[in-house]
Amino acid sequence: MRIILSEVKESLFRKKAVTALLLIQLLIFYCVVSLLFVQSSTLHEQSSEVSSLSEMNDYQLSDTLLEDEAMKDYTNRPEFLVNAITLYRNLNEHFEDQYIYLFNQSIAILPEEVEWEPKFMYAYEEGRSSKPFSMFGNGPFYASKAVQMNSHAFKKYNIEVDIGQPFEQEDFNNTDNHTIPVLLGADYKSKYKIGGLLKANYLMKDFELVVKGFLPSNTMVFNSQFPEMFLDRYIVMPAQTFPAPTTPDDFSFQKKHYMQIVNGHIFTMDDEYTIVNKLEEVKQLSDFHETEVLGTHKLPLKFLLATYQISTKWLSIVASVLYVICAVSITLLILEKMRQQLKNMMIHLICGATINQLIFFYLTELIIVVVLPGFIVMLAYKLLIDNSMLLLILVITGSMLTLTLISALPIIWWFKHIDFNKYIKRME
Repeated sequence: MRIILSEVKESLFRKKAVTALLLIQLLIFYCVVSLLFVQSSTLHEQSSEVSSLSEMNDYQLSDTLLEDEAMKDYTNRPEFLVNAITLYRNLNEHFEDQYIYLFNQSIAILPEEVEWEPKFMYAYEEGRSSKPFSMFGNGPFYASKAVQMNSHAFKKYNIEVDIGQPFEQEDFNNTDNHTIPVLLGADYKSKYKIGGLLKANYLMKDFELVVKGFLPSNTMVFNSQFPEMFLDRYIVMPAQTFPAPTTPDDFSFQKKHYMQIVNGHIFTMDDEYTIVNKLEEVKQLSDFHETEVLGTHKLPLKFLLATYQISTKWLSIVASVLYVICAVSITLLILEKMRQQLKNMMIHLICGATINQLIFFYLTELIIVVVLPGFIVMLAYKLLIDNSMLLLILVITGSMLTLTLISALPIIWWFKHIDFNKYIKRME
């Protein structure tokens, strides 16, 4: 065995150009397989999450205070704030994880040491520019993209944190009327660190936003209003409940805030009759009657599902084509290498070697050439990504085994059909 391994090593280094070509080609192939594996895993995960919600109905809630005067009169009642807080609590408790609050709203950010990029500003993707502005003698403020979600929304959308810590239940209950924990989209990673502060003004009240973590790239949320919202450039805020107001300004702020967070959505398989009856019970319990189901929609996920299916199909086609190309080219290169080494084979046969020993020699060389790049790619994947490592090992190992078998068959066939006696007589 040592002699064969020594001969294989010598053979690989003798034809350095062919060996390098084989190794580079296989290295590229395994890298592509790894990238396709990562993308396919991501597509499958997203598709599974979307599929679980695709059959649900989206019932949008809205207050019935359409006129400004009616809104002003209702919110100025002494009992309004208590009733609005009670309604929000009852919506979360009685509808449980069905009540989803997802609100896309700009928030005024006052960056002090960070240059604010246009991509973080509200309506940037729509081509609308927003100029900096001043408030209460401070500035410049930038109207920036922000989204608020209640705890049920974070669970329903399966929001994960790439760096830092996810929100805990206490993060949804504000205790100091001054700071709000936030998660930042992936594009903010180069600008802020965990524990960093952003000065902000939300609904005409100053806050400090404390960075608790960063979301992975391409984190997406949706409802009937926003079919596809990627959060890479968003400030993600937990929907807050606040302590009782102590000043007229706090009271004014909380009226606007609670009027927003009771206008959420209900994701459920239940029919409209069931939801309307349940909402009536909640309204009676909360003594808040100025709200209703605005409409019923299917969650806009069919297009996303179709996109995932098409992407998966094309990824499979690309992987198959690459596999065939690599298998054919590797086989041809090794056969060409064998033809170039035909004279060396004859010498080995004259010296007493057998056909089976020569076959074993080339199969050993084939295995080393096929397996070595695979191990390099798996090691790099472990160090750089390390996601679903066991499954990737199975995929790469399967690719190595099938490539070895497909490439070995022509080698064995070549040895079985070549007339070595003819070449030996020529050499004599």
